[in-house]
Amino acid sequence: MKLVLLPGLHGTADLFQPFMQALPGWVDCQVIAYPTHDKLSYTQLAEYVMQRLPAEDDYVLLGESFSGPVVHAVALRAPPRLRGMVFVATFLSNPRPWIGQLVRLLPKARLLALTGPKPFVKAFTFGIDVSDELVRLFLDAVNKVAPEVLAFRLDEIQRLRATPSRCALPAIYLRATGDRLLPESCVDEFRAVMDNLIVFPVAGPHFILQWDPVACARIVSSQMENWIRV
Repeated sequence: MKLVLLPGLHGTADLFQPFMQALPGWVDCQVIAYPTHDKLSYTQLAEYVMQRLPAEDDYVLLGESFSGPVVHAVALRAPPRLRGMVFVATFLSNPRPWIGQLVRLLPKARLLALTGPKPFVKAFTFGIDVSDELVRLFLDAVNKVAPEVLAFRLDEIQRLRATPSRCALPAIYLRATGDRLLPESCVDEFRAVMDNLIVFPVAGPHFILQWDPVACARIVSSQMENWIRV
């Protein structure tokens, strides 16, 4: 069974490396990265992902942060080989209205300047005691994406509204207990539309896959084993 990973706001495969390295060898990973210079809406991203899903293998779909709504939208289309979903520190509707206000007030050319200072990155994403290596990995990923694309994705989050459509597929949610970017209420939105959801609290900040890849890999691979037996 494959694990198909959808990335956060940056849309690259880079930040999945620590997590994928912590997974057991039997987990076959596929990352679907998003275009770095094309503005794709959530609806368009769902179609983009649908066209790249495994055609012959059963798979589990993982969505980190920005990609949670994409995973949910894909699941509602009921692709035949999808066996389960993993939601990681994510949301189904706009979790922070101030994000949209920031996009409107800040010139697009200045967007990356906010992510540049290490204290800012540490405080709001990984935690102040994160390694410089992880911060560099994050900034390198962000810098691969056109600023106007990042701004567009932030605007997509601002427009996002949760759908009442329910999904019966099994799913888990990895909740970062020290997340400063998302409120705890985000989990409630998933409980409202997922018939078979298990929530796993994991100690750490928003970028929990990078902060504690071993714990996250253990949870995800264990659930995949359970889903294989079904």
